[in-house]
Amino acid sequence: MRRTTLATKSLVVSSLSLALFFVAGSCSAPQVGSRAENTPARAPVAGLPLGVYEVVPGVYSGPMPEGRAGFEALAALGVVSVLSVDGARPDVGDAAACEIAYAHVPIRYSGLTEGERDEIARAMRDAPRPLYVHCHHGKHRGPAAAAVGLIALGEIDNDAGLALLERAGTSRSYPGLWGAVREGETLDTATIEAAPAAPPVAQVSDFVSGMSVVDHAWDNLKRCKAAGWAAPTDHPDLAPASEAGILADALRAAAHDPAVADKPSDFHAWMREANASATELERLIVAGAPRGRVGEGFATLGASCKACHAKYRD
Repeated sequence: MRRTTLATKSLVVSSLSLALFFVAGSCSAPQVGSRAENTPARAPVAGLPLGVYEVVPGVYSGPMPEGRAGFEALAALGVVSVLSVDGARPDVGDAAACEIAYAHVPIRYSGLTEGERDEIARAMRDAPRPLYVHCHHGKHRGPAAAAVGLIALGEIDNDAGLALLERAGTSRSYPGLWGAVREGETLDTATIEAAPAAPPVAQVSDFVSGMSVVDHAWDNLKRCKAAGWAAPTDHPDLAPASEAGILADALRAAAHDPAVADKPSDFHAWMREANASATELERLIVAGAPRGRVGEGFATLGASCKACHAKYRD
């Protein structure tokens, strides 16, 4: 049985295939020094791809692990706990197979409520370390949650938290995330104890789950676009038409979700437009249309999604 606590140890960097989410680096036991001594995200962790940082010793932040290979790479790094703040259902099966425990506290792009802050702080306090905190892309919600949690625990200060957002490339288009870190505060023990223990899988609306599927399919389509609308060499399992179909289906289901029935008419118009664009993109790919035409369809879909996100993404 793997240990659930980790004494100081070094892991030898090993070469893994690019199909693995990342390769193993070195890590040490969690150390909580004075607030001034902690400097999160000093640099990307040695051996890991851009977007994965060691925030403080024993706490990492980055994108969502991809399948069993991602969790195997986390295990090789020494990670024993994962905290997801994404809306997608965590892959608890692959995590458990690698003896990694999950906690799930989904947050929005608009920032964190006090309840979410307290729950994240408790999850980060109680989780055996090394701990990996992730959202979907690893750039916005994940780094913000890691920073807010560590500020709440007194392990870093606000300036160090903001430095993490700068390093991770958190967009200024999400001022609520920046504000949550800037205004974060150290919590007392009673406040943290009063927060509920985070479950392995939190209950989220079907709409949120659907949007997570859309995000994932969009990322895969970007990979296919870069490969000339073919399966990327590092992801031979990806089929451009299939990913476009997955995206179109998810948008179609999301548009009919009861949770958005009372949204304004322009929201529903953008959802219909995005679904039509995704369906057309799938048709173009299946028909073997010229790459330029497929690219135009992809750009049209992106513009539709961006317009809706500018007003309604939270």
